Amino acid sequence: MDLDNTADAPMTLALKGNTSQASDPTPDSPVDVNVVSGDNTIKISDKGVLPSGYTQVDYIQSSGTQYINTGYKLNNNTNKIEIVSQMVNTSNSYNCLFGYEVGSTNRFFARYEQNGTRLYAYTPSSKSYSTTPTNVNKFLFDITNQKLYINETEESQPTTINTSGGNLYLFGLNYNGTYATNNASSMKVYSFKVYENDIIVKDFIPCIRNSDSAVGLYDRVSKTFFANAGTGTFTYGEIVENSYTQEINLGNIELCKISTYQDYIY
Repeated sequence: MDLDNTADAPMTLALKGNTSQASDPTPDSPVDVNVVSGDNTIKISDKGVLPSGYTQVDYIQSSGTQYINTGYKLNNNTNKIEIVSQMVNTSNSYNCLFGYEVGSTNRFFARYEQNGTRLYAYTPSSKSYSTTPTNVNKFLFDITNQKLYINETEESQPTTINTSGGNLYLFGLNYNGTYATNNASSMKVYSFKVYENDIIVKDFIPCIRNSDSAVGLYDRVSKTFFANAGTGTFTYGEIVENSYTQEINLGNIELCKISTYQDYIY
């Protein structure tokens, strides 16, 4: 169950039990705390991380012509970027995961080169890393500390970092405001997050918009659906069944008197 406060609280709670109140309590009266005996069961219902109208899926996949314009530009407060992805095809010379480039001195992107044998980070200086692109990989760019974590393993990243430029594109490269087809990627994206001063400001979840079956990413922070900005249609993985109800019996508990006996656990 995800209780991240960047989304509408999905949890509902119901308390069952047998209560009794012998008299009207006063602030100093012992009956301000009442023992509830019997079947005191907390029933928790979690409707998932997305609002109604959207169906969460495991990932969305591009064939090389679909991409997402996140609408986000790096700034002086941007300190972390995290992507969980998996390459489907690395036959292109350049296979970009995300990023932008205005010029050789103003760019921030990551892409596979040499037929997928090396991952390169450009920030704008470059550095390469050994990974297996067809695995599900998590890349965390710690901009403040100039580190790159590949599946939790710490690596150094290029030391020069740009904090201004174009919108970050996913599944490819934003080159001067245009989707660079020579950097297109056939890949799956499981999640994409951006942080400013360690506070999440973009939290993209793969999903389907139920009203028109459009496949894209839902940003839980801005509560906005981002559709395909390219051609064709994203494919997607399995539907995430994250709605459930669970009951937990607490035994005898105490309730705190506020104005009337409410379902507050004391």
